[in-house]
Amino acid sequence: MPIDSRIVIIRSGALGDLLQLVPFMRAHKSIFPKKHITLACGISSLEAIKHSPYIDDIITFNDNIIYNGSYLSKISETIKLIFKLRKFDKCYVMHIDKRWQILPVFAGVQDIIKLTLIKNCSLIDGMLECLPSATKHNKRYEFHPNKIKITIPEQPYIALATGGGRNSQNDSACKRWTGYTKLINEIIDKTDFNIVLLGLDEDNIDIKHKRITNLCGMTTLSDAYHLIDAAELFVGNDSGLLHLACCTKTKKVGIFTSTDPNRILGNIADVIPITSTLPCSPCEKNGKFRSDCNNECVDSISVKSVLEFIKK
Repeated sequence: MPIDSRIVIIRSGALGDLLQLVPFMRAHKSIFPKKHITLACGISSLEAIKHSPYIDDIITFNDNIIYNGSYLSKISETIKLIFKLRKFDKCYVMHIDKRWQILPVFAGVQDIIKLTLIKNCSLIDGMLECLPSATKHNKRYEFHPNKIKITIPEQPYIALATGGGRNSQNDSACKRWTGYTKLINEIIDKTDFNIVLLGLDEDNIDIKHKRITNLCGMTTLSDAYHLIDAAELFVGNDSGLLHLACCTKTKKVGIFTSTDPNRILGNIADVIPITSTLPCSPCEKNGKFRSDCNNECVDSISVKSVLEFIKK
């Protein structure tokens, strides 16, 4: 293998963070089709990217330890990652956090390209700006699933993802809209749609009805992809499942309480964003949120405004 083809991309974070990397990887492969590309990513989000045709190899690290472990365990896991990076000659660091940007320096990587985000620039645009070509790149999301392992519920249905903001780095309650219980009752009362609930065990909403299929905590990411792809509509917070929905043909309503859809999604045309009208929203900046409030934004979007888009 030529020495200049030893390239690694570092990207940790939640499921959505890895899915947002796909347009960059696809563009890189189109510009440098013969280069051997390795992705270094956390094990918590590996399923989002492991079948991508745009990478040739994957090295993993325990991001839960790096973010949440003891002081000594964090150091140990970081040193392991640095040693894994030592064989590479070029590194794209898809983080603006200097703690990630310093790792390839310690590893002795000669050519380091770091992510930078200018004001109002989406994360996807920022990643694509790391490439040498001025060509206009496709920002389309992609996910390459396994076959579905569960039965598709009775159609037509709306897929609801009530969670978000939970990952190895953060638990951001300000990203989780509080109107889903009332919205579910409104959908049952005022439409003919069935409902499929998706997410983690913690995202479960305890409403029993014959038209509701609750699959929280019961699906793989591939299952969730197929379920969303078969849905009439997807409704969800700014979350990994919203990014997964962006990989499907299904129409999407994204609820953004504390984040900016233009920065999060770029120009995804088939997402209807519903945002908070509070003057302090969006407050997210580089993954950090205001800590001097009571998360009023999670109550600031009316059920009526969401239901209007569902009934169209």
